[in-house]
Amino acid sequence: MKKTVLLEAPYLLTGLWLRLGLGLVYLYSGYSKLFAGEDAIGVCSNKAEAAAMVATYAWFPFDPEQFVLVQSWLEIILGLMLILGIKTRWMATISALLIVLFFLMINWHLVWKNMALLGASLALAVTRDNWLSIDDWWQKRKNQFIN
Repeated sequence: MKKTVLLEAPYLLTGLWLRLGLGLVYLYSGYSKLFAGEDAIGVCSNKAEAAAMVATYAWFPFDPEQFVLVQSWLEIILGLMLILGIKTRWMATISALLIVLFFLMINWHLVWKNMALLGASLALAVTRDNWLSIDDWWQKRKNQFIN
């Protein structure tokens, strides 16, 4: 094994774990809002609870149920793109912006635990292309044709 590969291994694994962890969080969050029963436990862990929370914002111009439906599907798409490693840096940046938006919209005591997700999103946004990702595969394929 090449010495450079051994030296880069921690960086490769860091990006992979950040990507998979964030992706699974978004995938589960979106899925639970769409398909979990009303007896699900957690903050916004089902569609009815999430819509009820959104409905408390008098200034919010959208139908709460439609908003939660769109948000849930966007979380699923974001999760899948992160897991697969498609446009990873962009998706991580979008993730960070979404979390900041949640901080601004929702009571702090409900979302403070998402500081770790914000940190993971920002770390992934500045990490180079990730190992075992479509981004990595695409870059290698592009370089193959250039050389």
